[in-house]
Amino acid sequence: MGVTYKLKPEIISFIIEKKKTHPAISCRSLSELIQDNFKTTVSKSSINKIFKEAGLSMPIGRRAKKPRRPPLKLQILTPPESVPVPPRIEPIPEPPKEEPIILQPIVPEEVTIAEPVIKPPEEVPIISEPIAQEEVVEEKTPEPVVEKPVEFKPDIIAEAKPEILIEGETTGAILLKAADFIIGGITRFNEVIRTRMHIPSLGVLNRTGGLIYSKLTSGQNLWPLINQRVTDEELSSYLIELQQVTILNSDLLQAMPMLFKDARGIKISLSTNALLYLDSQFYTIWSTPHIPYSFSASIDRIRTYINKYLLGNGPFILMMAPGYDIPTSEFFDFVLGLDAPDKEPITAVSFYGNNLQDIESTKIESIKKRNIIFGLWPSQFIQYRKVNKIKEFKPFLFTPLNKEFYIAEIELELSQPNTHKTLTFRGCALKLSPTEKTRLVILSNFPSENLNLEELCSTYLSHWPNLEEAFQDYSRKVELFTYAAASEHQFSTAITGIMGEPAQDISLFFDNYLKVLDLFVKWNFLPAGYENKDFPTIKAQFYDLPVSIRPEKSHYSVLFKIPSQYTYANDLKYACRRLNEKEITAPDGKRYWFSC
Repeated sequence: MGVTYKLKPEIISFIIEKKKTHPAISCRSLSELIQDNFKTTVSKSSINKIFKEAGLSMPIGRRAKKPRRPPLKLQILTPPESVPVPPRIEPIPEPPKEEPIILQPIVPEEVTIAEPVIKPPEEVPIISEPIAQEEVVEEKTPEPVVEKPVEFKPDIIAEAKPEILIEGETTGAILLKAADFIIGGITRFNEVIRTRMHIPSLGVLNRTGGLIYSKLTSGQNLWPLINQRVTDEELSSYLIELQQVTILNSDLLQAMPMLFKDARGIKISLSTNALLYLDSQFYTIWSTPHIPYSFSASIDRIRTYINKYLLGNGPFILMMAPGYDIPTSEFFDFVLGLDAPDKEPITAVSFYGNNLQDIESTKIESIKKRNIIFGLWPSQFIQYRKVNKIKEFKPFLFTPLNKEFYIAEIELELSQPNTHKTLTFRGCALKLSPTEKTRLVILSNFPSENLNLEELCSTYLSHWPNLEEAFQDYSRKVELFTYAAASEHQFSTAITGIMGEPAQDISLFFDNYLKVLDLFVKWNFLPAGYENKDFPTIKAQFYDLPVSIRPEKSHYSVLFKIPSQYTYANDLKYACRRLNEKEITAPDGKRYWFSC
């Protein structure tokens, strides 16, 4: 039996540190921890004596009894879209020279068009994960103390309960949280840490995020970012636990490449052996794989969209039908593949990379009808569209943005002159006031009996809420790619200098990931020109702004409070519009809607 005078200084320090961190810890629990970590047996009386000498003994008397409850079971929560870890990212070769893509600007004009109703079905995950991650096996060494993590016991760490504490005052650091939602880094790190240290996923997820965002804000401003109240002492203790497991640095670094593996586009294969292409952000259909790099997205993000909107039961949503003067044959092929799978079914979906190489492919086995929603601008296809009917315009309030529109039911035919095919769509014409011209026509292949105008309009606007501004942003990116494709860079290669080598300390690793999130915000949310601005500049201009998060019935309202004399309001409003196109979602499934 161990006694105090035989204890090594590191064991005594370990006992005192654990008691300070977790005052309610029992002598028995500490004895088990010491056995696990130091392969030494220490009696409860010896531990209690150390408590007394350090002035850490519990007050004399009976402790208040806790309500009896069944034995605690720590459930391992596997985050959605858990993806295996590939090797480190290698520089991507320059893509082949591409044909210029020239878009003509669109001037909205009035069009006679019509209304729909949608009931989006439940999401059905279809695309399977790539090859399973190999299990990390530690080599056995004579000294078992070094790499073995502290195993968290139920009487040390309270049961992890999901807390949705979104409402509150925070800062513009929520831009970084939005970037992480798209990248999925904290979720991936959580899985690596949970697997290595055998602790509950939820507790890790909140505290890992807390360690990263606490470098920008703390206290009351921190918890709305991680959805749970965590004290500075808890974060400090958690960081110490992570630092004890030095192999975590290399584990986490190995998880990085897949997070930033881009897909330039999506290739759709039809039973007729025809091929057509979607950009990774689902703006429209393309006849060529040479899609602008700025429309790339991460594999995880695309897989989620494909499962929900194309392979699942949810309606597939495009910003616009492709083409200007004539509807493209590729668009007709795609719609027929969704609407009439018995005639021209979609047989496979593939992701391809920046140099057009296939990354991942999934065969489509089941043949079933799928629904599509898309926008049609008033100046598109004037000679090849025919309005069968249009009804009276009625007011419609889009609640997330508190914005009023006027919509009218419409039925419209589109003709493809080269293939002599005609398709009939139903939907709604949309305008901002009763007297102005039609801004956009939202069309679908939903049967008339399943068409609800308000639901159709709300479904489209939830994905593409910015109308002409979104199209103008799209056109600018296409024009830039047309004239400067060779000089464009990919985000996946831009971050290799930040996350290239293992950090000596896990705190430094989290610092580097924060820099990656900052770079993502500058590339994807802010206007062109911010890519080369340093972190302190962006922090002062955006991340330090006060922000309130307010729960609504169907969403969370995120409001940036702009101070007087603020000179970056237009850039921040641009960022909010881009964010609202990304479908940023809270843990309880509600959308974030951003505004200034």
